[in-house]
Amino acid sequence: MTKTTGLGDQLLVNGYIVSNDTGGLNRIGGGPAALDMTGIDKSGYERQGGLRTGEIQFTGFFNPTIGGLHNALASLPTTDAVATYCNGVALGAPS
Repeated sequence: MTKTTGLGDQLLVNGYIVSNDTGGLNRIGGGPAALDMTGIDKSGYERQGGLRTGEIQFTGFFNPTIGGLHNALASLPTTDAVATYCNGVALGAPS
């Protein structure tokens, strides 16, 4: 895949727009975990898709202003956080 610029992109975390406080996206990934379901009578592995997961790792800057990254993560959430990366914000652009 070719490299593209991040100009005009947006990152949202728990409803906060944190694009201004984000230096870069390090990793975007996920998918189902592979569950090993091989019976003892088989000569090869049998796997089935398990729980689906998603992950976004990013580098952020401390910014205590209203609506910044600090406000989105200051409560130290112990559950999953909803993060959305928008590759361009025009109508119909992929996200």
